[in-house]
Amino acid sequence: MSVLAAPVLAGGLAVVGVVAAVPGSAWLARARWPERSPMVSLALWQALCLCAGLSLTGAALVLAVEPLDDHLPGALITLLRNTFRGQPLLGLTPWRIALLAVAVIFAAALLVILIRCFVLALLRRRSHRELLDLLTAPGGPVGARGDDAELSVPAGVRVVDHHVPVAYSVPGWHTRLVLTAGLVDLLTPPQLAAVVAHERAHLQSHHDLLLLPFQAWSVALGRLPGVDAARRAVAALAEMQADDAAARQVGADTVAAALAAVVLADRTQPGLPMPTDVPEVGGTAVVRRVRRLTHPQSMSAPAVIGVWAWAIALLAVPTVALFLGWS
Repeated sequence: MSVLAAPVLAGGLAVVGVVAAVPGSAWLARARWPERSPMVSLALWQALCLCAGLSLTGAALVLAVEPLDDHLPGALITLLRNTFRGQPLLGLTPWRIALLAVAVIFAAALLVILIRCFVLALLRRRSHRELLDLLTAPGGPVGARGDDAELSVPAGVRVVDHHVPVAYSVPGWHTRLVLTAGLVDLLTPPQLAAVVAHERAHLQSHHDLLLLPFQAWSVALGRLPGVDAARRAVAALAEMQADDAAARQVGADTVAAALAAVVLADRTQPGLPMPTDVPEVGGTAVVRRVRRLTHPQSMSAPAVIGVWAWAIALLAVPTVALFLGWS
């Protein structure tokens, strides 16, 4: 059993949750050291997000169900047992009932928004895949280009006959990797291979699922400082992780050259079918991506271990506190 009284435990969890959700996210989004190891930094971001949600929900639950037991699992079991007996609010005062309602509504709202974002993403991707299947064929555009251009396109890649240079992937059960004819014309074969490797890394790492909770968090609490910055920072780190995967296959200089060529090209023309959740290429984000490829600064082994330990602590502290209970 914990030596802390329930109000003290709840207050501590609330502070941890608020700090993680607002200033913690804002600080981590501004930091540049996560770019040295995107994979471990993405794990840290996930831990920070879960810590904030678990701590804020747990703080309200602790105060709400305190009379039912001396730790949260036991109190929730008692609450469930009372519900089956037809007395769900047995032992709870009005203000505790209000706190319980707040906790349930907060958790349910986040879950509903997450499910809604997931369903909408599935529908958009299915619609976009159907459109791509009508406009393209695997390996090249339908009757749009010469054989020489088509030979430079890797097998299984779909090409849209459009002059704006763009590449993206559509994740899901039936993935699509899409290039435009303009991109095929713009890049050399090694650069084109770098772009394909980058997009395949997105699909293999399931970055769409990794980004989904942060998109839902931004929808739910986007007005809070740091929340939308977290979504943008995680999206940038996912791009950098895909850059690193491509660099291991074709070389960092080739990936950087492909990025630079695409961002300097004209991408402002309308009419290109693209999913709404494809990140924009351009601006300072791409400059940072090119710079880290051409001037790599990897994170030291002790630093990586430290970040992993930090991520584990962010998950362990609220979890252990809730399981140990209160005095």
